Parts: sequence; C-alpha cells; structure tokens
Amino acid sequence: MTDKQQVFSLLQSNRLREAKTLCAGLCERNRSDAEAWFLLAGIHAQLGELDEVIRCCRQVVVLEPMNVAAHYNLGVALQSRSLTEESAQSYRQVLRIQPDKALALANLGLALRELGKPEEAMMCCQQASKLQPALVEVHNTLGLLLKDQGRIEEAAEYFRQAIALRPEYAEAHFNLALCHQAREDPASAEACFRRAIELRPGYAEAHGCLGSLLVAAGKLDDAVISFRRAIEFNPESAENQRGLGIALAFQRKWDQAVSQFRLAIKLKPDSADAYVSLGNALLDWDQGPRHGKEAEACFLQALRCKPDDPEIHLNLAAMLVDMGRDEEAEAYYRRVLELEPDHSAGIAGLAMLFERKGNFDAGLALVQPLIDAGTNDTPVLLSYAALLRNQDRRAEAATLLEKVLQQPLDTKRRVDVHFALGKLYDELRQYDNAFHHYRQANTFDAKEFNEQEVVHQFDAILAAFAPARIGNRPRASNRSRLPVFIVGMPRSGTSLVEQILASHPLVHGAGELIDIFDIASQLPSTLGTPRFYPNCVDDLSRKSVDSIAQKHLDRLGRLSRDVMRVTDKMPHNFMYLGLIDLLFPGARIIHCMRDPVDTCLSIYFQRFNDFHAYARDLTSLGRYYRQYLRLMAHWKKVLRIPLMEVRYEDLVENQEVISRKMIELCELEWDDRCLRFHETGRFVTTPSYDQVRRPIYKKSVARWKNYEQFLEPLVNALRE
Repeated sequence: MTDKQQVFSLLQSNRLREAKTLCAGLCERNRSDAEAWFLLAGIHAQLGELDEVIRCCRQVVVLEPMNVAAHYNLGVALQSRSLTEESAQSYRQVLRIQPDKALALANLGLALRELGKPEEAMMCCQQASKLQPALVEVHNTLGLLLKDQGRIEEAAEYFRQAIALRPEYAEAHFNLALCHQAREDPASAEACFRRAIELRPGYAEAHGCLGSLLVAAGKLDDAVISFRRAIEFNPESAENQRGLGIALAFQRKWDQAVSQFRLAIKLKPDSADAYVSLGNALLDWDQGPRHGKEAEACFLQALRCKPDDPEIHLNLAAMLVDMGRDEEAEAYYRRVLELEPDHSAGIAGLAMLFERKGNFDAGLALVQPLIDAGTNDTPVLLSYAALLRNQDRRAEAATLLEKVLQQPLDTKRRVDVHFALGKLYDELRQYDNAFHHYRQANTFDAKEFNEQEVVHQFDAILAAFAPARIGNRPRASNRSRLPVFIVGMPRSGTSLVEQILASHPLVHGAGELIDIFDIASQLPSTLGTPRFYPNCVDDLSRKSVDSIAQKHLDRLGRLSRDVMRVTDKMPHNFMYLGLIDLLFPGARIIHCMRDPVDTCLSIYFQRFNDFHAYARDLTSLGRYYRQYLRLMAHWKKVLRIPLMEVRYEDLVENQEVISRKMIELCELEWDDRCLRFHETGRFVTTPSYDQVRRPIYKKSVARWKNYEQFLEPLVNALRE
C-alpha cells in the first residue's frame, strides 16, 4: 500500500490527525506533488485549520495554476478568515478558468458585497442564478444585497426561497431573522434566530443577535444566556462581550457589566461604543459618584475614536451637568446640535440645563419648535413640562405628561414622567393625584432593601467607634480649619445650609464630594490589611492618618485657594464622622435635621440611585431613618470636633439667627450676603437647585400633613 493509499485509509477510519501527519511527511519528501498538497489541504479543512488550508492551497496553485478546485478552496478559506480582497482574487481566477462555475460567482458576489461593490456583486449573483437557479448561496447573497438597499420584503423573499431549497441552511434563517427585525416583528425574528441556532448550535453571531433582541424585549435572563453562548463559541467578539455587559447592566449587576465592558475594550481598543457603555455603567453603578473621573475618561476616549458622534457628546454633557460643570456641559450640548441640529435629546438636555440655571425663556425657545411640530419625544416633553412649571403653567404641563403616559415607554422614562407629574400635582395642591404618581414612580423603580444588612453595617460602625476604642487610636496632627462637613439625611436642608455658607466670600461650597467615601472604602488597601472598613481603623497609625488627611486637605485647597473654609455637603458622610474626627481635628460638622416625616416624604418624592434602596418604600424609609438617628445619637456622645445641629424648621423661621450661628461655628466674620444666598451664582446639582435660587419660604414645613392619609406605614415604622 502506497503512502497516499494509507492516508485515504486513515481518512475512511476518521483518524484525521494520523492522516495529517502521514500526508504532511509525504509533502515534505516531495514538495512538487500537487495531489499530496491538495489532499493535505482537505485534511486541514476538516480539522478547521484554515491557515494551513490557505498555505497548502497556495502551494497547489503554484504547482498547478489551472487547478480550479484549489483556487476555489483557497477562496473559501480566505473568505472564512475575512481576507476578502484575496478571496475575491481567487474566485476571479476560478472564473477565468471556468466561467460557468456558479458557486464561484455566488461567493465572489458575497465578497464584492463585503468590499462595498454592490453593483458588481449583483451582476455576479444574477449570472450565477441563470447558470444554476437552485443554488441556495445565490438566493442568500441576493437577499443580502437587497437588504443592504433597504428592500426588506424582496430580501426576505430570497431568504425564504433559499430555505425552501435547503431547509437546513442556517445562514438563510439568520438573515430572514434580520429582515423580521427590520420590519419590527420581534417574535418572528426570535423564531428564526432560534431555528438558525438549532441547525448550527455553534452559530456565535446568531446567539449574539438573539441576545440583543431579548434585551430589547426585556427578557434579560434569556439574553444573558444567549450572549454567554455567543462568547463560548467566539470569545474574541468584542461586540458580544459588550452585549453581555448591556444585559447585565439592565439587571443592575453593575460590577459584572463593568467587567464585560472592560473586556470588550481590551478586545477592540478603538470601539467607541464600548467606551460609552463602560462610562454609562460606571455612572449608573450604585457607587457611581466615585467613578466619575473614569467615566469622563471613557467618554473622552470614545470621542477620540468617533469625534463627530453626537451621542458621545450628549453623554459627556449629561455627566458634566451632574458634576456641576455647567459651562462645559453647555458647550457639549451645543456641539451635539452643531452636528445634528434636530437632535431631540440634545435639545431636551440643553433646555433642562437652561431650566436649572433659571434661563426659562431660552429653554422654551429651544423646545417650542419641536412642540409645535407635534413631537412625541419623551425627554423633550419632560423638559417642556419643567419649563412650563416655572412659567406658572402647571396644569398645562400636567395634561401634557398625562398624555405621555398613554404612550409605550421604557421603565426609566415612565418613572421620570411619574415623578414629574407628582411634583406638578403637588404644586397644584392636588395631593391625591400627586401621591398616586409618586407611588407609581417608586413602584416601577423598586429596589430590594436589605434591612438586616443595613442594621449590621450600622452595628459595625457603632462597635468600631465605641467610646473605649476611640481614645486609643492615633489622631492626625493637622489642625486645618478648611473642612466643614454638612451631613444628615437627604432632603433635610443640606443644600440650603451650604448655599448660605457658600454665599460668604471666605467659604467655597464644593457640593457633594465623594472623597470621604473613597478614603473609607480604600482604607484596607491603603493600610495593607485584610479587614474592611470600619474594622480596619484599628490598623491606623499616626503616619497613615497624617498622610491620608493631608492628601484630602491638599485637594480641598486646590478647589479654591482664597477661602478659609470648604464645605462638603455629602449627606451620608454622617456614617463616617468617626473617621472624620480622626483625620481632621480642626473640622466642623453641621448636622441638618428636619421633621422626620417631612424628611422621609421628601426622599420618597425624589428619584435616588441604587445606594438609596430604602427610598422606594415608606416602611423601609422609616426603618432606615431610625438607624440614622441611632448613629447620630452615638456621634453626639463621642465626637471631639464641634458639631452643630441645624433644624430646617428653625432656619426657615429664624434665618438670620441660625445663619449667624453657622458662620460663627466656622470662625468667620458675619457677611450680609449670607442672607441673600439666592443671589449667589452657584450651580447646584442636587434636587434642591430650585429651592436655593429663591428666598427662604415656609411651604415645605409640615408638608406631610397634605399626605397624612397615605403615611401610616411610614409613621408606624418611625415609631417602632
């Protein structure tokens, strides 16, 4: 038996690797044996070793330039490796030798389509169809060419013909699914994607497209499964890694989503979409504020990849608004409208920025043309309603938004509209309607509140800063008077207090800084200890507290160099007052308090991120508030730095008296500008931005009485 006969015998026994070894040896011994090289190429093809197929076929066509099969197989292998230009050359060579080879014409048509030559591709496919009308590849490629032209129904008919000729042709089922998607028929598209996968279980592209379809349908668990299958069969696909990240983000599994987006960027560093997805996920994460710098870097990198993409400019603008960088935000919004003058989201965003700045006429001028044109765009309508509200046209705004609720809306938009309607009806004194919409908003936006975990967290802080333990820890040696921490529950008056203080020329209002949260969360790595905060505070040394404190003081100094005090009004810093006491012995604390029911109700009436899961339910709110009171009672006993309590009701009733006491606490001379805080040109990013641009008013005092009939769960929880 000759060597070639042995190779054929091994192939018949499906002993591919032994056949490959024997045939490779034969080729090496006689490099001019074209038959052996062609046989070896076929073995590599069965093993899926495309690069070796290409190498062997190239050897054959050198030895036998008229070998049609070798040229054709070379074209197929090159096409499979996305070497489209070279594959087209191979098919052309086939057709020079055998002009009537329909399959080569069909594959050349597909290659030409990928090379952006649709007219030439169509001619090839039509010629192939005349030569061999039942050739399914021709029907498939003709369908693709028609689909590219937007001729969806004609394209779908070609895919159906291909399926009729070969029911097991997975590509045709896949392409028919894409046509159904284009026709907005998701059920039919899903059925076709699933049929394609049934026929070819390893069809990575079909798994990925099915995943995207399922995300759009809200079938997130199934979408995650589909993307994981796609990645299993093609782990190098950046788009599928990103798709999985999107599905996980919709499930609010932010840490996993962020990991997927990072992997997508690693696989495709020039993917603007992946950078945008990562930036948005970092901002949406319940720890989002600490990721602001990285998110901004992501959007800027996305812009480097796609400088003229209006969506990226839009993302940057929205982020900068939240960071209080309004001038930069306005520039990005205006760039959106330069790139696309009718960009509805850009118009809505810029209009809302004008509303926050109190420039209502400019905002209305921006959105009015869209309103007159009958737009149904929800962000535009929300911005218009906000502007109408400030023009005393609340009833008109409420009617407008009630109509919006009749439209199909995703959860985020529906929640936005319910919150906006709640605010409008509250100001119209239609309290039943207001509470209905606030309750709907919180129901749609509900998050799981783990009360046991919260109690454990507060217990750990109380234990770590027990009186017997505090005195044994080193304290920073600095006595800087710069930091002033304004703490309390959200909606307790922290923004108003900061605005009053920041109206003093020697005070800089820094807003809600995340620095203390960062210091606490990074403390284990800073100290090189496996213990998490707060237990790791026992590992602090004089050197470490001095170093940590000085870095933060340096940052405060860079925020404003000509002041004596810098305020940080992150309300939840009340959880870190023990750490603040160790790091900043010269600091001052202002604890803002407000009627508990008013505070909780005001929280319930605002949309907060996932960190505030307690905010969506009245019972959870009351129970969380009790934990906060328990901790604050402890701090008042053990803190060594000055702490002043400011009750919102007292501040409203006796503005000058309380304001003078706050300025005195900060060891500053009185300045009458503190009484005219509403004239201070600061940009406030919290929900209280509207309040601080007006003189003090009393309508928020005892506001809960308007909603008394709905508040039994809250009152009971507060009394527990």
